[in-house]
Amino acid sequence: MRKIMSPLLSIFLLLPSLLFAQERKVIVPANAAKPVGPYSPGILVKDYLYVSGQGVRDAKNNMPEGIAAQTKQCLENVKAIVEAAGLTMEHIVHMQLYLEQMKDFAEVDSVYASYFPNDPPARIVIGVTKMPTDTTVEMTAVAVRDLKMKKVLKLKSLPPFGQASSAIQVGNRFYFSGVYGNSATEAEATMKQVLADAKLKNKNILLSNFYAPFASAVIPMRELPNQAKAAYSVIAAKKVARVNGSANDCAADGQTVYCT
Repeated sequence: MRKIMSPLLSIFLLLPSLLFAQERKVIVPANAAKPVGPYSPGILVKDYLYVSGQGVRDAKNNMPEGIAAQTKQCLENVKAIVEAAGLTMEHIVHMQLYLEQMKDFAEVDSVYASYFPNDPPARIVIGVTKMPTDTTVEMTAVAVRDLKMKKVLKLKSLPPFGQASSAIQVGNRFYFSGVYGNSATEAEATMKQVLADAKLKNKNILLSNFYAPFASAVIPMRELPNQAKAAYSVIAAKKVARVNGSANDCAADGQTVYCT
């Protein structure tokens, strides 16, 4: 499995080819939460919109009281970027949900479900110790421009955790929900079965993040759902091109390149 490190607030590890830079559009919604660092709220490039991590503060930098209201504000921040790109929440195909307290998940997921009542995105849920601006909930998102490209997959080996789909296929690309296990070995074995159920193999992996709540993990987390000890988050493709001569271990789906 490919192990990748990624900062919470970065655009979702997308490196568009410079040859297609003219198709890259920065999305900054009006009267919405401002970025807390040197990054763009959203990037629209070719078929995809990539939404940077959104927290629970509003345009005036205020944080509402209570986890339900905070979750709603976080989703409204995501929604503002999505709609500024001319899309809707239905266009979202993948989400990363970060929680300060995993015990809040049920309440967070209840609010989340109201934004995705049908065919929700694939999603990974992870618990972290501290997020920027003391936010309690943070979400990143990937959306597709054309809903006709979105296909929901129901995989027996990957029952959804909460309001999520097992996987979403978008053309050549597959976004999987988080795969959890009681050990790294168990999580990896399950991930292989998930890939097989989608008629894919390890060689089809574009990006694989490995999470575990211990210090020696590549991406250490405070906790995972259901007291899991390890988790994988994977993006794959039917056809994957390896980038020769790159300084990092990179793979490409068309003009989109994913790197360690």
